[in-house]
Amino acid sequence: MDSAVEKQLAAVLRTLGARNKMMYTHYKTSKEHKERMAALPDHLRIPRCDWEKHPNWRTRWHMPAYHVHFREDMGSVITGLQRAHAAASKAGSEGGAGKLVMDACRAFGGCMRHLQGHVGIEEGSYFPSIQREYKGVVELGFLYEDHGALHKGEERVQREMNRLIPLTSMDPTAGGALSKGDIEGLLAMVLEFDEQLMTHLGEEEEIIVPMTLMAKRSL
Repeated sequence: MDSAVEKQLAAVLRTLGARNKMMYTHYKTSKEHKERMAALPDHLRIPRCDWEKHPNWRTRWHMPAYHVHFREDMGSVITGLQRAHAAASKAGSEGGAGKLVMDACRAFGGCMRHLQGHVGIEEGSYFPSIQREYKGVVELGFLYEDHGALHKGEERVQREMNRLIPLTSMDPTAGGALSKGDIEGLLAMVLEFDEQLMTHLGEEEEIIVPMTLMAKRSL
């Protein structure tokens, strides 16, 4: 496996045990996000470690909870492709690799369908409510842009999956069948998308959760 892909995979595998936690912190934040956070009023810059201590947390914990299964599902996709790559590397196990790739593709498709519904709720209801509550304080247009960028990343991965799915049922000894290189290439794309998604979810929570906690009413 390419050393860069192997390093990125190892980093993700180390996070798997934490992906079921609402207080997930294994993500990178962008320079733009840091600047947005710094520009917020003090009362809206509540550190993640203090969210659960807030008196409104008991009834306003929903966003981090909804995000948990996206992190878990992407972890399952990645470990499935890791197993597929290992099977493709082992003589006599190439057929099993195809099934593992198919399973990972199905898991990714399911995760993206749920993500699409989640984004629809955020953009159709949740974000407009926050904008009304904090009119003149913050503009959330960047989150809509993030969603658009995620959609493009998802489409890139899905196109590659669609290319590989027909190959998973071919005789592994036949020319043009699914190869170890194909699986590694798909794994690299999925790892890249996973990093993009983890960053978005984490940054979105850091912006939105404090606003939800501090709002005069439940949003």
